Amino acid sequence: MFRKSSDIFLALFLLPLLALSSLAEVKEEGDVLVLGKDNFQEVVNEKETLLVEFYAPWCGHCKQLEPQYSAAATRLKAKGIALAKVDATVHESLAAQHEVQGYPTMKIYKKAFPGEFFDYNGPRDTEGIVKFMETVALPDWKPPRVLKGLHKLAKANLTEQLDKQSAWLVGFFDPASADRSDTLALLDAAADQLKMGREPKAVGYVEVAGEDAELAQLYGATSLPTYLVIKRDSQRPVRFIHEATGQALAGFYQAHTVPDSVIRAKSLAELDSIASGTESLLIGHFDSIESAEFLANFLRESSHVHLNRVEGALIESGDLAKQLGLQINTIYLRKPVKLTAEGEASLVKYSGSQSSGAELLKFYEANKLPLVGQYNFGSKETYLSSQLPVCLFFLTVDFSGELRTSTRMWHSKFAKVAARFSGKALFAMADDEQEEDEAKKFKFEDSGSDLNLGCYGTDKRRFASELDSFDADEIAEFVSSVLAGRATPVVRSATARASQSGPLLYLTGASFQEQVLAAGRPSCLVLQCDRDKPECSDAILQLSEFATSPATKAAFPGLTVGHLDTALNDAPGAYFFNPTERSPTLLLLAAAGRKDSPIRFNGSGFDSGQLEKFLKANLPAGKEEL
Repeated sequence: MFRKSSDIFLALFLLPLLALSSLAEVKEEGDVLVLGKDNFQEVVNEKETLLVEFYAPWCGHCKQLEPQYSAAATRLKAKGIALAKVDATVHESLAAQHEVQGYPTMKIYKKAFPGEFFDYNGPRDTEGIVKFMETVALPDWKPPRVLKGLHKLAKANLTEQLDKQSAWLVGFFDPASADRSDTLALLDAAADQLKMGREPKAVGYVEVAGEDAELAQLYGATSLPTYLVIKRDSQRPVRFIHEATGQALAGFYQAHTVPDSVIRAKSLAELDSIASGTESLLIGHFDSIESAEFLANFLRESSHVHLNRVEGALIESGDLAKQLGLQINTIYLRKPVKLTAEGEASLVKYSGSQSSGAELLKFYEANKLPLVGQYNFGSKETYLSSQLPVCLFFLTVDFSGELRTSTRMWHSKFAKVAARFSGKALFAMADDEQEEDEAKKFKFEDSGSDLNLGCYGTDKRRFASELDSFDADEIAEFVSSVLAGRATPVVRSATARASQSGPLLYLTGASFQEQVLAAGRPSCLVLQCDRDKPECSDAILQLSEFATSPATKAAFPGLTVGHLDTALNDAPGAYFFNPTERSPTLLLLAAAGRKDSPIRFNGSGFDSGQLEKFLKANLPAGKEEL
């Protein structure tokens, strides 16, 4: 059955319109497409040839590249070659997925190679980018398949290759599966990481097909893809058990090419000395080397693969295992004895898979904090990254010296309060001398009390209570007020300047209300960041140039631009800067009736073009209230 020619014509006419409509929501800056997690894959699928820059707004090299990249985008657009960019500080998971480890990083995507991406290693000037991408766009372009140090291994050459290095990182995969390109990309990234070292590292892959399928059976690669470290002097390959990234695979290799770091404890004193007895441990007693392998490898690899080292030990003494109450071939989390309160379980049994490092890590993270822990350099990140409120008792903490009896007495008292808020808040003791800078954030530097309580709310606002004496009910009431939103937050403030000079208004916590909210200013842009950080310095420079520009003054005559140094100040109310923010934030406080609802600038960087668009969108001409 044939369609009418008119129907065919209509279909041909509509197809390109439908394709265009699917990309209608993609924003452009100049001729550069602005991509994020919501539209990235759609654009990659649509474009025949695409070059993507992953950048950071504060990156100096990215700023130098920007005009060259934009000009190249304009020239290449007419030839059907698209250039795009992704703010890697906003879309961190997307950047990690595409093995971005520095800024700027540029990746090539071709419709002819679905599911794959390739490093751009060409010039970074306009002319060079244009010529390079014109070559990439040719139908016969072939991408580089491997990086230096990545070898294809097969039955015919395996023995010869293994003899060349003491250890190899090898990926096994089915060449016909969808995992092929991802596996090669991950191994490429691992090889790139490892070649930075002094010695060459051997990274290879085996395509499990034909006679090479025997290699997978020989090395126990029964599920694909599988990553192994194969040592020349060992009959047992080591299996990768973590979430696969290029960095994790490189760390996995490094963990097994250095002297063994796994502790084998034979006494209680030896066990309690690990990490000074302040961290939870993963422990287990096993009846064979094979049974202990999973925990041993997890501990061996933790400092190389994970952001934070996971402490633990293999219990070699049967008597010690019996004393601790351990079942054979079972993994436990053991909380620090000195931080375990009366009635609190010191051992937590792991019932998950002994083949998944990700599952064991999740178990550890969920159970490692005691009812009242110790807040210090090693634990700070854990507490501050929690979604729960965190309450810190500031006092002299000394578990092993002359004040150990007093410290344990206080810990016991704190634990009884903490038990009332189990699952609702985290609690820890902080030594007021070692954590002096932390205490200052709660304005305890002038406190006359030996005991102070400071709490971080869920949005990381700080709340403070100077305790003249310990009263469990009084403390519980204070914590309840923090949880219920009834407590008054701390507002830190530097000394206000006697006179203002320079392009940016210098703001302080104490004078914020007067300087911004009640100053009769029609509109104000407020930059919040730590002035000592380089990305903050870059942002201040860009905003200073924007504020003093004649074009800005003409377009926005009532606009004030200010800076609040978050190392010394807190903004009140809705203007508060979350201290866990890693990038400078910019808020627009519009006309008087809207200043209680600041508008956040979400652009990439603070260049004048983006700022002008942002202000025009939120400050329509003639609507600023004077």
